[in-house]
Amino acid sequence: MGISDAGDRHRQVHIGALAMALAMLPWSEFLLSLSQIIMVANWLWEGVARRDLGGRFKRSFGRAESAVFISFLGLHALGLLWTTDLAWGLDLNRILLPVLVFGGVLPSVPRLSARELKGLLLTGAWSATASTLASLALRHQVLAEGLYRDLSPFISHIRLALMLCFSIAVFVYYWPRQAGLRIAHVLAVLWCLWFLDQLRTLIALPVLAALALFALWRLGRHAGLAWRLGALLLLLGATGAASLFLWSVYSDYVRVDPRAPLQDRSFFGSATTLRPQALGEAGMRRILDSLGLDPATEGDAEDHLVILRHTLMNPWLIDRHNGISYIALYFRHLEQRIDALRPA
Repeated sequence: MGISDAGDRHRQVHIGALAMALAMLPWSEFLLSLSQIIMVANWLWEGVARRDLGGRFKRSFGRAESAVFISFLGLHALGLLWTTDLAWGLDLNRILLPVLVFGGVLPSVPRLSARELKGLLLTGAWSATASTLASLALRHQVLAEGLYRDLSPFISHIRLALMLCFSIAVFVYYWPRQAGLRIAHVLAVLWCLWFLDQLRTLIALPVLAALALFALWRLGRHAGLAWRLGALLLLLGATGAASLFLWSVYSDYVRVDPRAPLQDRSFFGSATTLRPQALGEAGMRRILDSLGLDPATEGDAEDHLVILRHTLMNPWLIDRHNGISYIALYFRHLEQRIDALRPA
């Protein structure tokens, strides 16, 4: 699998740094950072050698694509003006710096050829797949304990799940002609899907759904009427099944069994409507005045308040003293509810 046909030394270093970044993304943040340092140093060195350093900066930050890409870092920097935890916000800059590196370097160098792009993407896909084998070998005991977040020892389980979704798309898009490689791609896709199921990461579901929709759209563009109708029926069926599944989660979430104590529920929500008939005109006016709301004028609908209640509605969403994040507990509760509704 060739990655670069170019004989230029700087081009080879550039492609090598990109390959290193993609290969190390699921393994090591240190080596990922090192690959970026190599890429930036090579970019500056080439600019000095070719006496084009100023032109490189103009091409890097003067294009619309680069501006859009770097704007994510700019939005974060702007948000630091309103943050209440400046130390945490500044620490995030370390995570977002690759946006500046790739957004500055890539627009100013020649575009990757089709062969180079294929080699790089397959390098990243196979590296992510290999990292799951190492993760399972190191942390296989957590499967029996249900600690699926600990199944990813190198990077966060969410980032690994997103990389596996990316790998599946790459394996399908670059479908090989050789029978042996086809078998390898099929096994890799099945393995990635199985590992995603073990990770129990909800973000993988919409990402895989978006990739499937994109694949159906591309298939429908180049296929006949029968394929288009089949793709449309599959899309409608999948949308309906997903809607029913989400409705089952929601209906269980808002339903409270009066025969069971509320303390048995981890998280739940409810809604109550307050009307003047129940509170009286004076009581309703007192509540509206305390909330700073104007009562209904003549001809408008009657005054009423809809109150939404949720067990997360308290000032202690994150208990830093005791190391408890109720937001994280809530998402874990949703994952448990979804797991309970999934077929065995």
